[in-house]
Amino acid sequence: MIEALGHGPLEWLERRRVRMPSSDETKLLLIPADLPVWEIVRIAYSAKDEKAVDVTQVIIPGDRMEEVSRLQRDDSARWPHTSDGPDGPRVAPLE
Repeated sequence: MIEALGHGPLEWLERRRVRMPSSDETKLLLIPADLPVWEIVRIAYSAKDEKAVDVTQVIIPGDRMEEVSRLQRDDSARWPHTSDGPDGPRVAPLE
């Protein structure tokens, strides 16, 4: 809807952090006060004027959250390593 109003294409900034819950959050989420929560804040920015047009905040109990990342090797990180390269000698045998 926001993009249809002339703000697209949107870009987002996402901030994630782990913190202890507030007393209100422990009541709303039905969690103990010593269970950390994940706070995720997502801000959408307009391509029209680069101003924020939407903010979403999510609070998730830490025992219900898992973050998975796939790391990809950059082209500059050659494999296999050579003994005279910037990364030193190979650490794994060639197949």
